[in-house]
Amino acid sequence: MNSVKTFIVLFAATLISACTNQPSKPTSSDYLAAFKAETGQDGRACVNNSDINGYGTLDPDSVVSIDSRRMNEYFVAVTNRRCDGIGTSSVAAIGGNDWELCGGRMDTITVAGDRCTIGGLFAYDSREAAFDSWDRVKAQFAVEKPTEKD
Repeated sequence: MNSVKTFIVLFAATLISACTNQPSKPTSSDYLAAFKAETGQDGRACVNNSDINGYGTLDPDSVVSIDSRRMNEYFVAVTNRRCDGIGTSSVAAIGGNDWELCGGRMDTITVAGDRCTIGGLFAYDSREAAFDSWDRVKAQFAVEKPTEKD
């Protein structure tokens, strides 16, 4: 009986140890703070709803790129919380009050019935600038993988 208890205790300790060694995924708040620091913007940019040409997922939980019909306008939106389905849905309702979508208000992205409030909307002069910014933000949260020693 003692060997069963010992096994259970060791097994539980192994599970707990494995969980604590997993890197935590950045939260929406982490991304929002990182984009503010990266861009120097307050996250309150706006885009006219009629100018939204399409969207794409950068982070499957909370970061979305928004393409504008206007030349030299591109946006990155960060939701206030995890937005289930944003990475897999082919259709999203993106919109805000007063015919424009803005960050830092109650404007939302609705995906698969889940309304996700936009915590920050960041404006860029080009798609390339937006993706470069996203790469720098992502790099802040990258976890170094240990290298094998010979």
